[in-house]
Amino acid sequence: MQEELLPSEIEQVESLILSLYEPASPSTISKTQSTLSRLQSSPQAWSLAHHLLGRPDEKVKFFGALTIIVKLNTENSSLSDSDAVELLVSLLGWYIGALQHKTGLLVVRKLASALATYFIYFHRLCTRYIFHLLVSLASNRAWQPGTIDESVDFNAISESLTGVHLHAAILVMSNILEDVTRIDLNAASNVGLYDSVIANTSDSVTLIAMCMSRDDVSPEVKQDALRCLQVGDPVPFEFSKSREANWIPFSRGFHLLRRHQHETATLQILYGPLLEALSTH
Repeated sequence: MQEELLPSEIEQVESLILSLYEPASPSTISKTQSTLSRLQSSPQAWSLAHHLLGRPDEKVKFFGALTIIVKLNTENSSLSDSDAVELLVSLLGWYIGALQHKTGLLVVRKLASALATYFIYFHRLCTRYIFHLLVSLASNRAWQPGTIDESVDFNAISESLTGVHLHAAILVMSNILEDVTRIDLNAASNVGLYDSVIANTSDSVTLIAMCMSRDDVSPEVKQDALRCLQVGDPVPFEFSKSREANWIPFSRGFHLLRRHQHETATLQILYGPLLEALSTH
């Protein structure tokens, strides 16, 4: 049986997406989901995602961000370096725009996940990824890799970073850590990714310490920041104003590192320097 032609107009695609949130028969829902899945697998999906992320409806934006993630995971090799750089600039622009317009958290989180997925596949194009993200957030501008003066001190940009910016950066970093723990960093094919994680260690530590020391960062966001150290750690973490209380989950994390070293290489890198950074606040 020949498949139906895919919709070619953005308005048609938007209508399909929105129809999923309306009452319909199971067969209709299944057919719509199948069509949208085929769209995500199509060559025009890259362009489609760009258009969807420019639409006002948050459900449509969410699907656009999801499509970017799907394409990165399945067809990242189809992008040239110049295409990949352009995609990063677009992702940063959408992320900054979502924060400025107070877009719903579901869209923000999905864009954070897309930025993390981008790092997994194109980390070589932006060595100091976390720093690049923070500078872009602080300046409300999506910078191209290689165009930022990397000698800029964090103190010079920290005043321009609001609590919202810091939370947005933490969301990206936590997604990166979660993604990395599912990858065997000891494999020869992942040496570049491992090196990139190491290259971002210092900036990641500074970001977490910045969150912990700022009064305009909520306790919930501070919890999110410290949870970056607990990816793969099933022990609940409760934030406490007492610095001493924080050592307990850290020590448990070290125990887990010894048990699951290949899964938590990133945490191994981060723990030591972060403890030193936190001890100054």
